[in-house]
Amino acid sequence: MGMRVWVWSVAVLVCVCWFDSSLCYPNGSVSISCESMIPVHLPYTANSSSPPYTLSASADTYRPGDSITVTLEVQDATLYFEGFFLQARSSSSPELWPVGKFKVINNNMFTSLTCNSKMNSAVSQANNTKRTKVVLTWEAPNNEKCGDVHFRATVVKSYSKFWLNVTSPSVKLERSPGAPPAVVSWSVLLFCSVSLLVHS
Repeated sequence: MGMRVWVWSVAVLVCVCWFDSSLCYPNGSVSISCESMIPVHLPYTANSSSPPYTLSASADTYRPGDSITVTLEVQDATLYFEGFFLQARSSSSPELWPVGKFKVINNNMFTSLTCNSKMNSAVSQANNTKRTKVVLTWEAPNNEKCGDVHFRATVVKSYSKFWLNVTSPSVKLERSPGAPPAVVSWSVLLFCSVSLLVHS
């Protein structure tokens, strides 16, 4: 009986250790959270206080193919963060995620991720080193279909303390001068034609 209890205890301990290590993701491999951007840090949930971090972009407008510097940093020099998860999202079409890609990524510091089948579309930490600032380069998509964008991050101070939806101000799309005008639907044209006939 004693041997059976000992074996069961060891099995449970191994299981707990594996489960915990697979969810902490100190190397930033958090692809499982691509859409929600919520880390699986059971039994803890996101902190509801105002995040002590700032996410900003080097430009307030962009054109297709532009490169923009994105900075995540602490608001107070006494603070730090151990992990983060960063993407660009469309402000006007939430279903288009993530937007663009990150480039020139230092693999010793960061982990590039493929989210929604888009390579290098998200970035997280490569280890749990305490840091106060992260600077990355984002490349806009080569088309205008995503419209205005913003950057969104999840920031982890520790396993039990993290913040969701740390967002940057919106970066507006500068549409090209030759962009086609809005398409008028056939139903609108038909309505106008009928109105003209009635009043003629």
